[in-house]
Amino acid sequence: MATITSRTPGKYQVKVRRQGYPTQSKTFSSKKLAQQWARKIESEMEQGVFLDLKLARNTTLSQLMLRYEAEILPDKRSQQPIRSLICTLNAEIGHYNLVNLTPRLLSEHRDKRLQSVSPETARKDLLFLQCLFNTASKEWGINLPLGNPVSKVTLPRRPRSRNRRATVSEIRLLCSDQTVGDLVTFAIETGMRRGEISSMEWQHINWASQTLSIPITKTNMPRTIPISNRALETLRGLPRRLDGRVWGIRPDSITQAFQRACKRTGIENLRFHDLRHEATSRFFEMGLSIMEVSAITGHQDLRMLKRYTHIRPETLVNKLQNYHKEELA
Repeated sequence: MATITSRTPGKYQVKVRRQGYPTQSKTFSSKKLAQQWARKIESEMEQGVFLDLKLARNTTLSQLMLRYEAEILPDKRSQQPIRSLICTLNAEIGHYNLVNLTPRLLSEHRDKRLQSVSPETARKDLLFLQCLFNTASKEWGINLPLGNPVSKVTLPRRPRSRNRRATVSEIRLLCSDQTVGDLVTFAIETGMRRGEISSMEWQHINWASQTLSIPITKTNMPRTIPISNRALETLRGLPRRLDGRVWGIRPDSITQAFQRACKRTGIENLRFHDLRHEATSRFFEMGLSIMEVSAITGHQDLRMLKRYTHIRPETLVNKLQNYHKEELA
């Protein structure tokens, strides 16, 4: 039942008590508003659709992200990008409580972000919020009035996948560079991610079976990959470090060194990550199956593997010609 108490002049506090539900209370500026709210809460409890929104009302997005940063983020491998995103969201919409984070408000935030960042960045903003609200609802018992509000917001479209492949002459120039030549060669031969290459240790190499174990990956799925003769030759030419690491260089330093090498050699619009695309495409051009390539590259989603593959048309022409030659033989 509901009880309404006159507090200070012009203030009415209403309390709704019902067995099986936590006591609900709220203060209004008129008795009529207090009665309307009480009837609404009692009706929802009667129908079994009542949601206790007290936590959502009393929690701001900033507070929610602070808890996420303390409890969830330490288990993530890539933390700095998320910290930067949290800082941005704090400045933009962090002061809103969770009840007021409606799909409309999030859509307005998306449109504002699109004026200064790429669609992919704005998309990642919303996907992070979607993950955050799911955690709040499933793990922390915070009821949201409309469920996850991001589910009702249109995400920016994914950009077309990057299809830049290094030319033979560009690869030759980079592989002969004194600072990044060995890294470039190894990246193209293995298709490994930048972070995976950076964290390589000599103990992970099985020289007898010509394989490399990768215990820590982006997808948290360890894998073992074959090492080509050329990659093996590259490894044999490297000096041994006292700390047991193969390369002794941070992931961001790999990117910087690669960019400087491109500048020195006059290569434009090429990124170190494009070498992973190059390697993946080469694996398919060699005739490896989808499952064989995914076992090497570590792609769990075959759709993403497709985004990484850019077969050169001339390769397909050669295959077609060879097929017809065999047919006529």
